[in-house]
Amino acid sequence: MDNDGINWDYRLEDTVYGTILLRTQERIRAAKLQSIEHEKIVIRKQPWVPKPQDPPTPNDLLPPYITISPRPEIVNWQDGTSERDGIVYGVLIAIVLANGRDLTEKGMGLQLMWRETVRGLFHNRSLRTWRELGHGLPAGVSFDQSYIEGGEKFLDSAKMDGYDAQYWLLRVRTRERRPESL
Repeated sequence: MDNDGINWDYRLEDTVYGTILLRTQERIRAAKLQSIEHEKIVIRKQPWVPKPQDPPTPNDLLPPYITISPRPEIVNWQDGTSERDGIVYGVLIAIVLANGRDLTEKGMGLQLMWRETVRGLFHNRSLRTWRELGHGLPAGVSFDQSYIEGGEKFLDSAKMDGYDAQYWLLRVRTRERRPESL
């Protein structure tokens, strides 16, 4: 427990959302994207890690890197039964490059390859894709489907600092038994 009296000792894998974040990270790491080191595919509360300090510290994350962060979930009151709910979790996957000011085609092929690979890992995937990674889910939860929301997406806060940061919004649909039904 921290000095503020809050117990921060919960693990990501103790939650449905945390399990989704961890599985997303593992799946991207397993794809072995060219030029992005395994350790630079990280889970963060926010998708943009501000500019590193000068000189960089060991905690700084230097591009290229991928962040995986939670986004609001969707809970539709019509998507469920008296015992189960359909929940759609949001996961923001951001790829951050060093130079967003170079508007030529330099490096574009690599970026497009990363985009296609990540999209292929998650878009229109079913329960089997998520089971492959072997973690247990909390009781009463099953994965249904995942998909990537389309559209051109850039992190404006990263762009202001001179970085090219593109992202995908991954949606993962689950079926969850309500706590009173467990």
